[in-house]
Amino acid sequence: MTDYIWPEVILKNTSQFTVSAGLQAFVSTLGFSTANGSEVFAAYVIAVAPLFALVGVTMRYFVGGMTTGALKIVSGAAPKARPAPQAQPAPQAQPAPGGGHSKWA
Repeated sequence: MTDYIWPEVILKNTSQFTVSAGLQAFVSTLGFSTANGSEVFAAYVIAVAPLFALVGVTMRYFVGGMTTGALKIVSGAAPKARPAPQAQPAPQAQPAPGGGHSKWA
């Protein structure tokens, strides 16, 4: 809200307006006609294009910083992977007491 009101109050030259105040001044010169929708849309696209370019260029650095901060790195070395657990041999069946014969078998 103040991004629009403050430039309107302080600045007299419309070439020094901020983006939101300049877009509002541009839209107000066109009036409320729906026939001017393409000009308004083009103005908003032109106003937002530098922001998209800035985000596109800096996103890899942002993601790189986020992932670097998430990893625990010891003395500059890459983190070591844990060794895979060794397979334990299956337990051998013990013969039943009494020579392997049971009255229940």
